[in-house]
Amino acid sequence: KEGYEKLRTQIIKDMNENPYISTAGHTYKYGEFFPPEFSPNAYNDSFASKFVPLTKEEVLARGMHWYEPETREYAITIASGELPDTIKDASDSITKEIIGCATCRRGFRIISQEWQYLRQHNLPLPRKCPFCRIWEKVDMWIENMTLHDRICDKCGTEFKTHYTKERAPVIYCKSCYSKEYL
Repeated sequence: KEGYEKLRTQIIKDMNENPYISTAGHTYKYGEFFPPEFSPNAYNDSFASKFVPLTKEEVLARGMHWYEPETREYAITIASGELPDTIKDASDSITKEIIGCATCRRGFRIISQEWQYLRQHNLPLPRKCPFCRIWEKVDMWIENMTLHDRICDKCGTEFKTHYTKERAPVIYCKSCYSKEYL
């Protein structure tokens, strides 16, 4: 224990006397988060880009990494708009098709396990690739975590809510809502 305490004190002292200076010129002493340039993940391939959107130039100026996705060519065999409207109208051969994503145009497949699940639960065929579906859920999650200042349309009370003016043009505070609907 004594050796650990001695070494820890020595490390803290050294980190405070000789701090790390990032490529952006920021000083990092003991106890601070690691500099973003040490991150193994690219900024635009992380949740950080969803919470604090930055351009490629801003990211690189801050000394962070930017991911350039490689462009791949997919031999799309069916466009998402050509998929049957109901799962009952689709055949097992759909698992052999490469579907063009309705959002990003990337090609994707429906694997047999997914196909069985969709049929069993009578769910519609996906028209977006897995990546677009995941980012759509992430965007909804972030939207529901973000609070907006709103004013009650009945009494004028100010409050915070995750509903934007676009999502809920008319909104009531808790008290007015309780009086109106409960």
